[in-house]
Amino acid sequence: MGKVNKLFGLIFGCAVLCFVSCSDDDGGGGTPMADVVGQWDLIQINISAAQDIDQDDTSSTNLLDELSCISGTLTINADESWRLQQSNVVITSLTNDEFFAECSGTINGVGTWVANAVQVIFNGDSFLSSMQVGANDTLVLTVDEDLPGVLSYVYQRR
Repeated sequence: MGKVNKLFGLIFGCAVLCFVSCSDDDGGGGTPMADVVGQWDLIQINISAAQDIDQDDTSSTNLLDELSCISGTLTINADESWRLQQSNVVITSLTNDEFFAECSGTINGVGTWVANAVQVIFNGDSFLSSMQVGANDTLVLTVDEDLPGVLSYVYQRR
């Protein structure tokens, strides 16, 4: 019986050692900073229904396809600060599920950030709260507004 207890103790000790030695060393299982640090360009502002705002006979749910005045850059720094400069887009409902959209000034924001395995959480200015880490080096800010509305903003690593 003593040998069984020693064997069980040895197996238990090895299991604990493996668990401790295999734990994350990046501060709690978060996304490594290198995965989110850098310049991110706005590539999509997805709206709830396809529109032909630029009157080129091609409708799109991405406002960047319809308005050439839209631009945006998100800078995420290694010192856990961030900066955003982006076109402010105003969307107005017309009739028959049609919208009018136009650029109106610039949104500027600054603050701090933290990341976990699936999202980046932004503190500071209220435009950004959290963004999902997406495939193909993208960050997605889900808004999901009612008609007429913005569903999401998508940024891609430069």
